Amino acid sequence: VSVLYWLRLRVDRSEPVAMEETPAIPPLELEHAIGFSAVRSGVHVIPGTSRYAHVVGGCIVLSDFTDEHFQLFLRGHDDDITALTVSRSGKYMVSGQRGHNADVCVWDVANARIIQRFSEIEKGVLAVDISHDDSIVAAVGLDYRLTFFDVSNGGLITHAPLLHMMQPQDTIRDVAFGGKVEDVKRRETGGVHFCLTTGSNVWPFTLNPYEGALTPVKLNLHGFQRRYSAIRYSDYGDLLFIGSDAGDVAVVSVSSGAVASTTRVCANGVRELIVVPQSSPANGSASMQQQQG
Repeated sequence: VSVLYWLRLRVDRSEPVAMEETPAIPPLELEHAIGFSAVRSGVHVIPGTSRYAHVVGGCIVLSDFTDEHFQLFLRGHDDDITALTVSRSGKYMVSGQRGHNADVCVWDVANARIIQRFSEIEKGVLAVDISHDDSIVAAVGLDYRLTFFDVSNGGLITHAPLLHMMQPQDTIRDVAFGGKVEDVKRRETGGVHFCLTTGSNVWPFTLNPYEGALTPVKLNLHGFQRRYSAIRYSDYGDLLFIGSDAGDVAVVSVSSGAVASTTRVCANGVRELIVVPQSSPANGSASMQQQQG
């Protein structure tokens, strides 16, 4: 972790100090931070605003693209933050930390405060995500247990062990929520799509939050055998994008589970995928692939 802190000492001189008294040690106040922790997905733009969030040790810092002097420090962890995500609406952030108190915190971005704290994760948090409707949080810890929480009341929805799905060299590389599960008439049901990758495999599921049921979904990746590194669903949830350490991205149909296409995007491996809506502007500085259909 590489972080540079800028501390400015503020001392209150309004009250005179008697010579015979021992002056109190003046407090140190963190006024500005430069840099960020080198954790995956440690920087996020807040949708619909000019602000962005980044991890600095055990603190989340909110900064503003239009005001270089603005910084807001969100403190709620007692160890280094290892996972961070922002909801699609920009209303919530979810963070997780390492250490004995491996808590997952849900933040109200507008009010810069914690609204839920989940303490079921053990040893440390590897990955977090929040559903498209901001109602469910998913987290995976170093105990390799997938856990789902209800944002509204902080309750546990369900959990599932993952060790039996993993190879000895595997770890949890990424997790991602998709859209609502649709029936044969393309009507939304109560279920939601969810996916995780362990490096050697990709595991999609459907989650029924009302029954706590997690159902595996068939996926055919025989034509795309890689070390998988990143996953994201399309806006409508009909496509799953899978990045690899080889530097290519596969587009998978959620309904059929088959690979529709693959595209070479970089040389040193895909570390993050961002699905950009078709109406959003882009300057061409990143590799982009147009969704078809």
